[in-house]
Amino acid sequence: MCGRYGRWSRQHRIEELLGIEPSGLDDFPPFYNITPGVETWIARTKDGKPALYSYLWGLVPYWSKDPKKGARPVNARAETAHERPMFRKLIRERRCLIPANCYYEWKEMPVGKRPYCKRPVSTVLPG
Repeated sequence: MCGRYGRWSRQHRIEELLGIEPSGLDDFPPFYNITPGVETWIARTKDGKPALYSYLWGLVPYWSKDPKKGARPVNARAETAHERPMFRKLIRERRCLIPANCYYEWKEMPVGKRPYCKRPVSTVLPG
């Protein structure tokens, strides 16, 4: 599971690759270290068509009374997400795509953890 990712593809390229009409959103600059709470893009359907939206990255559980308090998970294990109350309803009703060029995994080292940027050999979102 990743807690950080990078996106350097520009808005017009993401919209082109995903078949999205130009959204008129402000284009974010390339960002190589997106962390929870950072404003970023998501793609989801609106009226049956894909659309690009600007959101803060992180999940506010539907039962939360105050979005500023409590856990804000950014991912879940695919093997068990459908069993967890926090994700069960979202999996059925509210899916989205987060455009990313890479994600970071951490490796334990003798002096702490070191981040490694992982990306596919044939990247889906070329720069």
